[in-house]
Amino acid sequence: MAASIFTSTIITFMVFNIIISMTPVTGSPTGYVVCPQYLTHSYGANTLIPCWLLDNGHCYCFSLYTECWSNANYMCAQGGMSLVAFETGDEDNMIKRHLINIPELKGYAYWTSGKYNESATEWQWFSNKKPLVFGDLLSNTEQVKDKEDVLNKCLLSNYIEEDYLSGGFASRYCASFGYRFTCEATLMSQS
Repeated sequence: MAASIFTSTIITFMVFNIIISMTPVTGSPTGYVVCPQYLTHSYGANTLIPCWLLDNGHCYCFSLYTECWSNANYMCAQGGMSLVAFETGDEDNMIKRHLINIPELKGYAYWTSGKYNESATEWQWFSNKKPLVFGDLLSNTEQVKDKEDVLNKCLLSNYIEEDYLSGGFASRYCASFGYRFTCEATLMSQS
């Protein structure tokens, strides 16, 4: 009897997660109708990435495991999303508050879509090809401003408390493992 209740509970949980993971993230002019509980992908063994609908109406998914930048980018794309592009200081602060308030997410560095574009000789958000602006948004990012050794570098949002008490950004080789990643669905990625 107990085994059948347990089996029934597991099946119900699995069906619920399948339905949630198959639910598309759809946009409207005022924000998102649905943000899946988990972003799923077919790459590797870790197939569920928890997602949240944040105050700006965008859906963000934060990995609980580490990957290199290209694998992270691929996993986001598999779910119809892209690596996050911080377009305003408000967005950066909102995500920083979210990461600090969720114990499983706090204290890690996360890949963004920031990448050095060799042909354009500038840092860009890979997801939308817009240049990164080193003003208010990236004010504590001295490492990224250095022009030496920027080839093959990608941008991390760095919320490791001992490194950046207030959050910040850092550049690392894109092939580096050991960093989590943040996927973002925007209205642009919905159409």
